[in-house]
Amino acid sequence: MVAMPKKKKTPAPVRAELLAPLTEIVRDRGLDVRHWPADEAAAYRDNGGFLEGREAVNQVRIAKAAAAIEEVIRTIIQEAYIDGVRDAQVMTDFTDETFKSILYRAGYPVEAAGGVPK
Repeated sequence: MVAMPKKKKTPAPVRAELLAPLTEIVRDRGLDVRHWPADEAAAYRDNGGFLEGREAVNQVRIAKAAAAIEEVIRTIIQEAYIDGVRDAQVMTDFTDETFKSILYRAGYPVEAAGGVPK
């Protein structure tokens, strides 16, 4: 008796905020370097031959994507923290000054929370 192959799980969808930075890594810029973003064109020109130039461009693209992804993650963490503090305020009824103080000590501006909750 031959065993049937197991179905692979469908991967989880990529967060919408991450699609743009990830897509930029593989986006075709065309052959005309003059139409590339300045940092990628400079990396290509400043790194010798074709293969070295392409590798330099890939490194620039990956660095830009990593920075964009880190910013998305930083924003998600900040929003989660602020939501947690807001939920704690609702549950324990601490003051708006305490809310501001908690955000300040964590390094988040009150403006990031959309002001003080009511």
